[in-house]
Amino acid sequence: MKEKNEAARIAPAEAVEDPEFEVIIRGPGVSVERKVGRLTAQRAVVVILGDGTTELPPMSPSPTQLGPETIEGDSPSLREYWTRLRLDSNPAKIAAIGAHSRAYHRKPTFSRDDLRAAFVSAGEPMPRNLPRDIKKAVRAGYIAPSPGNDAGYYVTATGLALLRPSESP
Repeated sequence: MKEKNEAARIAPAEAVEDPEFEVIIRGPGVSVERKVGRLTAQRAVVVILGDGTTELPPMSPSPTQLGPETIEGDSPSLREYWTRLRLDSNPAKIAAIGAHSRAYHRKPTFSRDDLRAAFVSAGEPMPRNLPRDIKKAVRAGYIAPSPGNDAGYYVTATGLALLRPSESP
């Protein structure tokens, strides 16, 4: 596989990925050349190099698909992430904390303690009523209680849609 050197705009999670990689397969009676996105390329590598028992990576967004344009290896701070997404409400920031944690720290769920630590790390004042803001985020559909994890939450598809980068400057 050959990776392009230029950074491409990343599509939303449910949209078709921008082709960043070229996959070439040649053999007797077969010649395939196709450009594919990062997730498809990762899954192809697992299948090709795996032993047949390896679990495929999920078809979920890569870190750069959850936020603003970034260059591979670039991990924006939570403050940068909020600023680029122009978030101003606590429920939206709570969803962004979960998405940032999932994307850049590979944590699919987050707790109230994680939220408190994230507000501090971003240099943001702690919400005066965090439980109320969590409830608002749940009611808005941005986050949901994590099944099997009584103290955890995850970001929903609605929450991810909220966090798509704005097209306006």
